[in-house]
Parts: sequence; C-alpha cells; structure tokens
Amino acid sequence: MHRSTTSVAQSVENIEIVFYKQILDHRGFPHRCELMRIPKKAANVDGAIADAILEFETSQQVNDWSIAADCYDVQQRCAVY
Repeated sequence: MHRSTTSVAQSVENIEIVFYKQILDHRGFPHRCELMRIPKKAANVDGAIADAILEFETSQQVNDWSIAADCYDVQQRCAVY
C-alpha cells in the first residue's frame, strides 16, 4: 500500500486520482490493473485526494480504500483546447 504522485503542484486545478490493484499474470508477473479513475477540480490537492478516496470507498462498498485497491496515483490533467 503506497501513494505515488506524478509531480503535482499544490495549485493544481485539474487532477485525476487513479486506483490500482496488482494482479499476477499466468507466469506470476505482477501488473497494475486500473480499477477506477476519478477526475477532480480543486485548489487543494490533499482535499481532492480525500474526496476521491471517499468516492472510491463508497463505490466499492468498503471502509478503507486499501481493501479494494493496492495503490493510487495522483495525475495532473492537461487542458484540451
């Protein structure tokens, strides 16, 4: 269980929190399988992460996100013009 970030500044407005589960393939090699991607708009990254965790826990019907996922990434979303 770990949290990794992809160079996220504190003033980020558009981020995505992506939850993963590690699964083993037929040869026993681990792979990260994306479970859920939650887009958030927020000035406070920590608050956005907390909101995304609550949303993930609710959708998975668990009391703690780490029951359903092994890790999550915080990614900055680029604006498309």
